[in-house]
Amino acid sequence: LTVSDYGIYEIGLTGCGNTAFALINILPIEPATIEPDFQNCILTATLIAFTDDPNNGTWSTNSPGVVFSDPGPGSTTTDVTVPDFGLYTFLYTACGTVSQSTVGFECPLNFPNTLTPNGDGNNDIFIIQNLNPGIYTESIFTVYNRWGSIVYIGTQYGINGEWWNGKTTYSDEKVTNGVYYYILEVFNAATGKKEEYSGEIHVFMSNSSSLNNNTDDESE
Repeated sequence: LTVSDYGIYEIGLTGCGNTAFALINILPIEPATIEPDFQNCILTATLIAFTDDPNNGTWSTNSPGVVFSDPGPGSTTTDVTVPDFGLYTFLYTACGTVSQSTVGFECPLNFPNTLTPNGDGNNDIFIIQNLNPGIYTESIFTVYNRWGSIVYIGTQYGINGEWWNGKTTYSDEKVTNGVYYYILEVFNAATGKKEEYSGEIHVFMSNSSSLNNNTDDESE
């Protein structure tokens, strides 16, 4: 059976003086695509599509500033360049249907290891580089002292533009000099997975060497 277009067709079979009818729904086959989940510190990616459409299909996106190497009809493979880091959605149209691909472009998270919240405008807050809200949709940051007690916890940390300033969550008082430990839990929308990071933070409330000597007096 060959038809001119996709859709529902009624087919009749006649025999022995009777006709039996059946409905056949001929649907387009959605194109299959191959793309990376995450591009590490580069703004380019290769997108590949597979389709049964004899005319192939077309790559496109709703994001401004994106450049395809060959977005025209008949293109199944293209190199795409995005204008900035973030999460991008690409569309491949063929066989009267559309396949959607999502790629995240970003550098790995970069954590400082010291915090000097003394108000001098330098290293006063604990900023995690590349914690891009276009990539990470959930973020929980927890800071512990050496006895394992929580001194700070922040939800949507960094994603909401707020960073730890060296004060405790419960009393809003500055912690004392010492080594603290953190755990960052994030959800990576590009890979669809939860990620967890941990490390140490050396806190100095003053840049002077006399105050920095007292590194064992940690806040509860």
